[in-house]
Amino acid sequence: MSMKINALAVAVTLAVVAGPAAATIANSTVANGGTTLAFNGNGELFFSVWDIAGTADDFSDDRSYTRDLGGALNDWATSANVPVINAAKETPGYSMSFGPDALLTSFLSATAPANFANLRWNVAAVDSSGRDRVLITSNDALHMPINADFRNWSQAGGDNFLGAVNVLPGHAGGVGVNGSSIATLADGSALASKSWGDDFGGRSGAMNVAGNIGEKLNFYLLAENTLANNNTGTVFNYKYANAYGDAAWQLGNDGTLTYVAAVPEAETWAMMAAGLLMIGAVARRRLSA
Repeated sequence: MSMKINALAVAVTLAVVAGPAAATIANSTVANGGTTLAFNGNGELFFSVWDIAGTADDFSDDRSYTRDLGGALNDWATSANVPVINAAKETPGYSMSFGPDALLTSFLSATAPANFANLRWNVAAVDSSGRDRVLITSNDALHMPINADFRNWSQAGGDNFLGAVNVLPGHAGGVGVNGSSIATLADGSALASKSWGDDFGGRSGAMNVAGNIGEKLNFYLLAENTLANNNTGTVFNYKYANAYGDAAWQLGNDGTLTYVAAVPEAETWAMMAAGLLMIGAVARRRLSA
């Protein structure tokens, strides 16, 4: 049965329907121009969607949209040597919703619904606070190649992209306000399909970090194996999931982006109730003996 149990739902609505504001997306260490950000390496969550216009290897007619979602990586996991997931993000039914701003609505309206298959998207954050970490969506069973050049993959890849994005209109003025922008090939590395995309600009190997509109993507924490080993990354098994299944991000056709932690199915609740009744019956028999 697909019906979810709403009693445990923890809803957090962060819908934004106004036009883009001015805001710099915090990357792993510094903003464009070398100015150290207040986040001090604790990167912000950001969302990108791009239109390949039917030709994956031809960027001349591509467009992309990138948005600062706000909230630092430390809101999702600690920066300790062994990162710890923020338990609130795994609470069954916890949800976040980001409504489309005016710029995303315009971006999507320029693509005919029949061509939505050309659109790809992902959510990520990169940092260098303590042990280097990455938050990233993925639809693959294998989420990170071991012995990868993790620092180049996590920081250089993200910083190259965000450095170019942050000079576009909509991202000037600091990290305090969230904003968005649209890029084309003329904007260089800010074009997500070219420098970011499905594989972090070629840095993630076979790992696919993007999905199509309507597709659900799991969310993972990646981190360096040790503080002294910059070139080896692992998943650490800190996947955003609970006993009831994976948490997931999803982008709707209208541009609404959501994150939802899994909740128990009705069958699971029935099994739990049956188990509690059995325990109670055993306890009563023991008391009456």
